[in-house]
Amino acid sequence: MDRLKNKVAIVTGGASGMGKSESSRFASEGAKVVVADLNLEGGLVAQKGGAAYTAAKHGVVGYTKHLAAVYSSKGIKVNAIAPGTIQTPITEE
Repeated sequence: MDRLKNKVAIVTGGASGMGKSESSRFASEGAKVVVADLNLEGGLVAQKGGAAYTAAKHGVVGYTKHLAAVYSSKGIKVNAIAPGTIQTPITEE
């Protein structure tokens, strides 16, 4: 179907659940789909030592690549934002 041809759908929370279903449906209707998702669990906050933070960032990158590989054939693009460390009083301790 082409009901959404030449349209862009931005889906937040699109990596699972309803967002994942909506992303697939929009793509099947002809839309270009942008999937955004954020997971605050798993050590994504910078901490002393940085091992958990670094491991989590690499996990997010790997998961993003996986989702892109799975959904690219449906015209769905998947991106992740992974900013670097920001100097705050906590990082100076």
